[in-house]
Amino acid sequence: MHPALAAILLVGMMLCDPVHAQRVEALASVDSARVGGRFLLTVSALHGFSEAPAFPDPQASPGAFGDLEDITVVAQGHAVLGPSARLDSIVYDVTTFALDSAIVPPLEVRLQGGALAASTVGFVLPVISVVPADADTIRGLADPVLFMEPDARLRWPWVLLGLAVVIVAAALWYWYTRSRTTVVDGEVPAGPQLSPYEQAMKRLEALERADLAAPGSEEPYFVALSEALRMYLEARIGVPALEMTTREVLDAFLHIRYKVPGGVPDAVQRVLGLSDLVKFAEFTPAIPESCATLAEARRVVEQLEAKQLQLAQDAARQEELAG
Repeated sequence: MHPALAAILLVGMMLCDPVHAQRVEALASVDSARVGGRFLLTVSALHGFSEAPAFPDPQASPGAFGDLEDITVVAQGHAVLGPSARLDSIVYDVTTFALDSAIVPPLEVRLQGGALAASTVGFVLPVISVVPADADTIRGLADPVLFMEPDARLRWPWVLLGLAVVIVAAALWYWYTRSRTTVVDGEVPAGPQLSPYEQAMKRLEALERADLAAPGSEEPYFVALSEALRMYLEARIGVPALEMTTREVLDAFLHIRYKVPGGVPDAVQRVLGLSDLVKFAEFTPAIPESCATLAEARRVVEQLEAKQLQLAQDAARQEELAG
């Protein structure tokens, strides 16, 4: 959601009765879709309750999404906009096989533990036809093209000459690549291998020098921030975060609680959740919020690293006592 729109909705919520102050909306990532092409559908809810809203579940009620099909959830997030205002959102990866236009009906969002309900405004998404506009009928297969038409006067000398040229060229290429890739053992010393902690810190320090005031810098910044944190989680504590959604990463923490210090899951959710909003919902955070998120990612890496070192020392101490 655009910051200006969020600010307007927040002022409206402050002037209204908190019980009835809520606003939900649905937004497609494209102005028009292609048959079978994938795009994103973002549903956001601005409300005044502390509880997270219940968004439509594509597994429980796929028919609720109208002409949209093959729906999967790719991201969820929330942001606290004030003492009595909260913005929650969910991003669906969808497709459609409708012709000419796809109808996206109003989507119901349950609030305050299901006691209240609000619906988005339905809309129609144009669908681009894959058949040319001037095509009257479906055309059949074209006639086959003969690669070598039979001829009584075959030019065998030219064929043999072409074959010789191919063989010579292949031999030269083999010699060239072999001469470039042959390396004597010990001639090229291996560089120092950085630890996962050093790699993560190096990436985060590079982001500290990023120009966040430049137009369009938000998405590359948060993509790099999310990747730096996910790569560290994967290399250091064995969570394949690069292949997981934010929710799956948080669920994975439940199975390795002894490796994760208290408070780290909430901090990871804030960092990755805001990154998902920027990447999938075109949310533009303020520069101070972006800098604070980078600092929080650094603290997460430092806390996790200290925890892993402590676990290693404890294991070494136990082995020493056992021996």
